[in-house]
Amino acid sequence: MSIQKLSLKRHTLIANKLLIAMSGLSRNTKRDNSYYYEKHSFGLAKNFVDIKWTGSLMKQILAYVAKCNSQGHISIISEQELANTIQCSVRTVQNNNKLLEDYDIIRWDRLWGDYIQVSLNNYLEDFLDLHIKEAADVQNISYNPEMLDEDNNTYTSKGGYTSVSMEVIYQLLAIKNINMLRLALRALYVYESDVNVKKDSEALLSYTEVKHILPKYIGYKAAIKEMASKLSTIFRIDVLENDNSFK
Repeated sequence: MSIQKLSLKRHTLIANKLLIAMSGLSRNTKRDNSYYYEKHSFGLAKNFVDIKWTGSLMKQILAYVAKCNSQGHISIISEQELANTIQCSVRTVQNNNKLLEDYDIIRWDRLWGDYIQVSLNNYLEDFLDLHIKEAADVQNISYNPEMLDEDNNTYTSKGGYTSVSMEVIYQLLAIKNINMLRLALRALYVYESDVNVKKDSEALLSYTEVKHILPKYIGYKAAIKEMASKLSTIFRIDVLENDNSFK
């Protein structure tokens, strides 16, 4: 009998600040003779900074974002199918839900058996980084994907968002190594920032930048290079030895 997994949206929008939070905030705060703190630059909420992002917790949030509707709500989801999809136990899924609720990131209720419903709190602000402009009439606004068009002036965003295909989401959910997952999430943000926003032909991620988001025990060049090579199914990666970067 085949293992049942979640069906996900064809394309998922994820706030860049959520990718940054889960990949790990950079410890390198001194840049160009000034100080730069990602928490403040991206406007990260305290609960997203304070929670400890384990591998299963990151993948569970990714699955929820890739499953929810335009209001951040999932009317019904199987804990077993979720566990199958993110490759962990049902008990881990349940413990993660309790933790996420304690940190006011989600709300959830049990329907029957292993079926639950989930709502992502502050979905627009925290998961899409969309904020209604003060001049807009809040009472008459309901988010829909068409409102994300460039010509629409209803919302403002501090750090933007990244569109991730269903195929890439499934590949992210299959990553077992937490540091490799962190690297993949950071690379998604860098690609969005450099290629899709700045219109560069390629995205560059330096070893120094990666080193400062990973635990110190894994932040050396050979380990980072090995992890990057294993992400070749998601990204086409070239290592630039002279520049201490990869693209």
